[in-house]
Amino acid sequence: MKKAFILCLLLYGSSLFAQKSIDKLLKQYNDNSVPYISVQELAMPKTNAIILDSRELNEYETSHLKQAIHIGYNHFKIDSV
Repeated sequence: MKKAFILCLLLYGSSLFAQKSIDKLLKQYNDNSVPYISVQELAMPKTNAIILDSRELNEYETSHLKQAIHIGYNHFKIDSV
């Protein structure tokens, strides 16, 4: 019984430190230095956006957005972009 109580206390206590909502996090950390673009705007043919895919090559080859450029994650080099 004591172990179950401690387990419940740990599980409940850890929820107090859970991640804040995404809106709060964006307000806290986003300085709007990069403009937002909607999915609809991105799908338009006249969009000048460049889509960089930072997943590893096997994930990129499985599926990626049309015209996305693979840059990798573990072996990313800014010079290659």
